[in-house]
Amino acid sequence: MMRSPPWRGLGRCLRLALPLLLSLAVLTAGAHGLADDDARPLLAFRDAVGRHLPWNDTGGPCKWLGVSCDASGRVAGLRLPGAWLSGQVPAGTLGNLTALRTLSLRSNALSGGLPDDLASASALRNVFLDGNRLSGEFPRAILELPGLARLALGENNLSGHIPAALGNLTRLRTLLLDSNHFVGEIPEMTLPMLEHFNVSFNPQISGSIPAELRSMPRSAFLGTRLCGRPLGPCRAGKASPSSATGQPASQATPTYEATGAQGGTL
Repeated sequence: MMRSPPWRGLGRCLRLALPLLLSLAVLTAGAHGLADDDARPLLAFRDAVGRHLPWNDTGGPCKWLGVSCDASGRVAGLRLPGAWLSGQVPAGTLGNLTALRTLSLRSNALSGGLPDDLASASALRNVFLDGNRLSGEFPRAILELPGLARLALGENNLSGHIPAALGNLTRLRTLLLDSNHFVGEIPEMTLPMLEHFNVSFNPQISGSIPAELRSMPRSAFLGTRLCGRPLGPCRAGKASPSSATGQPASQATPTYEATGAQGGTL
């Protein structure tokens, strides 16, 4: 009985393996394509506020300083605290990172307002922009991130009223707005998951502390014209300024950054 040539069996194996190899190639190419899609807005961000960052067009963004990616190769974290960033973040940059979950750019010199298209980064869960020079009213884009859990905007130059629409961000656990120039009363907000809150050292914030926030520590309201628990009682027809002793609470209150694979603390 004649034996079949060995290459015939090899041919059958190749025919079976070829579809799998092609599928893997397509998936790999797709992942590289998604990473390239994230690289372009990151490079535009670098050119606008951080030209010194050692990012380049090769190697893919997942290997860049301050950038972390998820299992599919999408950019999930951008962490550049104290990285000498300066200037205004333009449209067409961070808002195009649609898989971004953690944005930490604290302790830089970013200025102006945030672009409205940041709302397109709808996967954002953690935003830490404290210690910059952001100005203007409360960023509208932030109000369109319903999954947001941690927001730190302290130590900036933001002004105007604290928007009542913050009450729509029902997953918020941390809301730090200290050391800005907000004015008026704190709106009623039902934030059932809120654990950390701070509006201290906003001298023009006044009125009675909302009932939902009266369990927060006294330090969260120092340096304002607020009254009511946990501060002193409100006087008839007028709020009494809270006393401010020691350093601003923003320097004593830690920034509660996320932990884990996609939200590690910096």
